Amino acid sequence: MKIRRNSFLFVLTLSCILFVPPLVGVLWSSPAQAVCVDTPFGELCHQDLDPTPHIPGSADFAEQAWGEAGSAAYQAAANWMRANNGSSQSLDALQKQYLRPHFGDLVDRAAVVYNANLMDELSALGYRIPMNQSAAQTYCDRIYIDDPYQQGDLGQIILLAHELTHSRQCQDYGGAGTFGFHYFREYKRAGQSYENNRLEREAFAFEEQFSAWLDTQSVATSSFSSSPVFDPDFYLMSYGDLRNAFGTNQGAARNHWLTYGIQEGRRSSPAFDVQYYLSFYPDLQNAFSNDYTAAINHWLTYGIQEGRRSSIVFDVQYYLNRYSDLQSAFGAQNYSAAVDHWLTYGVSEGRQGSPDFDPSFYLSNNPDVARVYGASNYKGAIEHYLEFGRAEGRRGTAQ
Repeated sequence: MKIRRNSFLFVLTLSCILFVPPLVGVLWSSPAQAVCVDTPFGELCHQDLDPTPHIPGSADFAEQAWGEAGSAAYQAAANWMRANNGSSQSLDALQKQYLRPHFGDLVDRAAVVYNANLMDELSALGYRIPMNQSAAQTYCDRIYIDDPYQQGDLGQIILLAHELTHSRQCQDYGGAGTFGFHYFREYKRAGQSYENNRLEREAFAFEEQFSAWLDTQSVATSSFSSSPVFDPDFYLMSYGDLRNAFGTNQGAARNHWLTYGIQEGRRSSPAFDVQYYLSFYPDLQNAFSNDYTAAINHWLTYGIQEGRRSSIVFDVQYYLNRYSDLQSAFGAQNYSAAVDHWLTYGVSEGRQGSPDFDPSFYLSNNPDVARVYGASNYKGAIEHYLEFGRAEGRRGTAQ
């Protein structure tokens, strides 16, 4: 679990419950030959151990006592948190995209409660342990976050990476009771220091690695928004739900595409339809399945240069072969230049980008579309055909 500046597994502080009845109490028997831990699950005792710190073996026993108390305390705290918080939600598509490579199907099992009611302090032996800086608390596959859900927030994804590390530790140890035992015992072994707790060190080390990795991923993905695969106006005009939500807000459209649209396989440019691209090429389908991010990367890195077709309305090889002025200007295989030309000039000039769609024909053959979009709005013709025309059985070309 994490504190805003320093991660802090909340249940760690419940170690003090070792001294707070009635939940957990450490009872030293007289004449100090037996030590018992009284838990909600019964009395746990170790006989014939002198608790004096200088007697060999007493340190091991103290760690064992902390662990046994922690097992009970962690489970009790998990029940309290569940009873005193609202409903949970699954990780969203973007969170899963970034976290799945590191946590596998754990991202499907994890449940997150936002705006969570976190414990903010614990009093023991006259001392008050503040918890009001806690940002998150985790109980195996249930994560509680103090802040509201923040769509697309990378900082929140990093926080989840830290918490999921504890979820995985809990899984590896076999459940809440055993994890609570080991977490408390490691806290005792670390001299009751949160920073030196081995399980927290693991979480922080992974958090640092994940944050660095995420920087590279987010930079790579963000570059999509300034490439041939994304046109914010086209994206908004292609989807009624986005128009209703964002109007003409290009920034909101870009954020939506980077956060959700990519993973949903939405069309984002006249020149590129990721689902079409994958379905048209069996080698890509075999390689990437439905990994749309990988498919986008492939087209930008290899597909354009290879002259691969990328949409039902755009086939770069067809485009170059159809127009001799483009071949004279760019050569027969400068596909990158051809893609740029079509997006910059060809669409607005009404040039035909594929054998399956001719915007001039579409507008002249569909006067209702021409009335709404304009008789020479060729980009509008593409948008209408892709969003409505194809499904309505309208012809894209004369042949």
